[in-house]
Amino acid sequence: MKFRKGAWVHVPKTFSDIDFEKAAKDLVDIGFNEVYLIVSSGQGTLYPSKIRLQSPDFKDRDVISPFIRELKKAGLKVHAWIVSLNLHNEDFARSHRDWYVVNKEGVSCVDSPPYVNHYKWLCPTREEVRENLKSLFLEIAEKFDVDGLHFDYIRIPDILLPKALRKNTKVCQKKMFFSRASITVTVKYVERSLWTSTA
Repeated sequence: MKFRKGAWVHVPKTFSDIDFEKAAKDLVDIGFNEVYLIVSSGQGTLYPSKIRLQSPDFKDRDVISPFIRELKKAGLKVHAWIVSLNLHNEDFARSHRDWYVVNKEGVSCVDSPPYVNHYKWLCPTREEVRENLKSLFLEIAEKFDVDGLHFDYIRIPDILLPKALRKNTKVCQKKMFFSRASITVTVKYVERSLWTSTA
């Protein structure tokens, strides 16, 4: 098996001040073969989308297409890195409050995020969330010349914490099996939809 080297690339932080051609050349010069390019972040997409709101940093700009073109020209494989369930875009959260995780006390993570302010999680048990995620993955697969699609943040907020951290939180550790099952169902649903649409 041939060894491959990959890099996760976050456009706003990594390459905001240099051109995409130079960025692609730099990645090749460093020795990378593959790039996991952020296409949809917790703030929204990095291109105008019909499925999710766009990140406020990139309003009406598609920074993904020109970067993918340069990466491909440089001979790199490109995978779309998709932040799946952690969506803390304030406008999206306001208009889709019922799509978000609610804790056992009935409090939405939109109102009271666990641990840190950006922990606003879509609930994988909701049909609307599964449909939205499926549509987002299909849109990205159809719109961009990518070699793969990468789920990230495909979980519920830190259900299973290390023992040392458990005593500092009130998070229920017993919901782990339900959460695992709902995530698995969601991933399989998206995967089946992708295979069906490309068959």
